[in-house]
Amino acid sequence: MTEQDARSAAFCLMLARAVATAHGLFAVFAVFGGFLIARLPWVIWPHVAAVLWTLGTLALDWGCPLTPLEKSLRSRAGAPSFDVGFVQHYIMRTDYTRTAARRLHVLLAIVVFTFNIFVYLRLFRPI
Repeated sequence: MTEQDARSAAFCLMLARAVATAHGLFAVFAVFGGFLIARLPWVIWPHVAAVLWTLGTLALDWGCPLTPLEKSLRSRAGAPSFDVGFVQHYIMRTDYTRTAARRLHVLLAIVVFTFNIFVYLRLFRPI
C-alpha cells in the first residue's frame, strides 16, 4: 500500500467515524431533544422532524442513509464493516435474526414515541 493509499484509507475511516458520531448524536437528539424546547422553543420543529424520521426508520423500515454511508466509507478504508443496522451494531451490540430485529425496532419506535409524548405533555401542560 502506498503512502497515498494509506492516507486515503485513514481519511475514509475518519469520515466513517464522523458519520457514526453524527448518527449517534441524531439518535440522542431524537430521544432527548424535547428537553431543549423549554430553553430553545425554536428547536420544536427540528425535534418533531427528527422524531418522525426516527419513527419511520424504526417502525416503517425506511432505512437511514447514514448507515450505508458509514459502511461504504469503512469498506473504502479497508476496515471491517458490519452486516446489521446501526441500532444492532452500536446500541444493542448484538446480531438478531431479521424478525427479532424488526420487533426490536418497532418496540424502540414505541418507546421513543411514548417518551417524547410524555416530555411534550409535561412541557405544554396548562398551568
